Amino acid sequence: MNDVAKPPAKQSSRHLIRNLLELGELQILLMRADAAAAIQATRIAAICVAVALCLLLAAAPVLLLSLAAWLETFEFSKPASLGLAGGGGALLAGGLLLTARSAVNRGLAMLSDTVDELVQNIDCVKRGLADAQESEGSHEKASQNGRAGSS
Repeated sequence: MNDVAKPPAKQSSRHLIRNLLELGELQILLMRADAAAAIQATRIAAICVAVALCLLLAAAPVLLLSLAAWLETFEFSKPASLGLAGGGGALLAGGLLLTARSAVNRGLAMLSDTVDELVQNIDCVKRGLADAQESEGSHEKASQNGRAGSS
């Protein structure tokens, strides 16, 4: 009687555990790849912000004064030409910062997709474990009923 084959529930549990381990390994590889891509996107955004700030600090006063002087040739008063030049510089800086923000959001979205996929995979594994436990419980009850009937 000891040579009885393993019940299907035990085999499915082992199969589920093996699949779970493989899924975990693949999920870790995916997370690493997405993290590297997110870091790269964030690095590009940080470089854009740094370059934008450096350029603004270095060139802005000269360029804005030059623009204001040019605007004065079109019959603008000095304050109006300075205001227009300063406003244009501020709009350009804002555009660069929005571009950097967009790049950061893309990087974070990559990580968010990976986390969402991980949550779905964990839910799938939980359902599989619950199904395996139910089938093991059903098999054990059937075995006990079979033994009780043969006594």
